[in-house]
Amino acid sequence: MNLNQSLYAELNAHAGLTDLIGSKVAKGVIDEEWTLPAIAFDRISRTPVHASGSDISLNETRYQISVFADGAASVDLVTAQVLDCLRDFTGQLGTTGINVQRIFFDEQIEMIEKDTITHGITYHNALDFLIWAEE
Repeated sequence: MNLNQSLYAELNAHAGLTDLIGSKVAKGVIDEEWTLPAIAFDRISRTPVHASGSDISLNETRYQISVFADGAASVDLVTAQVLDCLRDFTGQLGTTGINVQRIFFDEQIEMIEKDTITHGITYHNALDFLIWAEE
């Protein structure tokens, strides 16, 4: 199992998150047919961690988790569950996943997006995490 698959499995297994969004977790972009709230995730970068005198197989991988909802309260509830699921995580990510040394919460950007055709409002929180894992 790779880090993408492990992260997907972990997000889908977190009870507080599935209570709010069901199985609406996507790699890349959310399905247009889904009702909100939903989340999408993507790997932004991967940087090797260097040790004095040699390279080790540890990587720092930046992921962005995007939370989408049709209301401010809903986006905040889902965001809180994503943070509960991933912030300061150590151990095996996902049911048969990668062993993670630590997940660090790095940044949150809050956005409100308006659809120019339907005039609907989407609340979007972008959460950046740094995952230290051997991959």
